[in-house]
Formats: sequence, C-alpha cells, structure tokens
Amino acid sequence: FAAACGATSLQPPMAADEEPPETLSEPLMDFSNIGRTADGSGFAYRSVACAGKRVATIKAIETYAHAQQVDLSNNLIKEIAPLRGLEHVLKLNLARNHIANLKAFEPPEGAETMPFLRELDLSDNQL
Repeated sequence: FAAACGATSLQPPMAADEEPPETLSEPLMDFSNIGRTADGSGFAYRSVACAGKRVATIKAIETYAHAQQVDLSNNLIKEIAPLRGLEHVLKLNLARNHIANLKAFEPPEGAETMPFLRELDLSDNQL
C-alpha cells in the first residue's frame, strides 16, 4: 500500500543477502532447566535463550515470568519494556543489541523492577 501511494521507507534498503528481523517466538527459543516456580504453584523453565537469532521484538518474553536466566544477546533489540515482567530473573544477557536507553528498567513509584537481578550484561549496546 505504501509503495502504491508513493510513500518511501525511511530505513535503508536491505542487502540482498540480509534477512529481515525476527519476532521472538517459541520456535526460535531454547528452553532448559525446568524447576518449581518461585511461588511453588507449578513448574516452569528457568533458562530461556535466544541469542544471535536477529530478534528485534521481544513481547513474547512476558510469557516466561518465572525465568531466572535469560540470554537475548547478539540480536537487534531496541525496546526492552517487555522485560519488566521478568520478576524472578537472576541473570540477564542483553549484550550486542541496539538498546539506547534503560527507561524500561525504571520501576513505577513504590514498585521494584527485577528485584532478584544479580547479573546484567549490556555490553556493546548504544548506551
């Protein structure tokens, strides 16, 4: 539709051998380490990884609120707001992405964001 209306993209054209960005989804993710949830109500994957898969959108990570180790390194991620729901995460690897700010980690007044986080890798981002 945009091309038919004469609109042009503001993004540079993709190289012929470059693949478009991916949206985070279960087929792209690796799961491991099943364990009891923090509240004891069930079981969940404790480790979720999706490194180096050209992922740009990570809304699906909200489904894994009980994950304790998350590796989303070496992707195309800019927006990290969906990570707020990872209440039990201990280790979060976001190295080598396109993250330019950490506003999503600022908790609302009277709340904590990722209270158990012990290790955060933000190396090689646009901070």
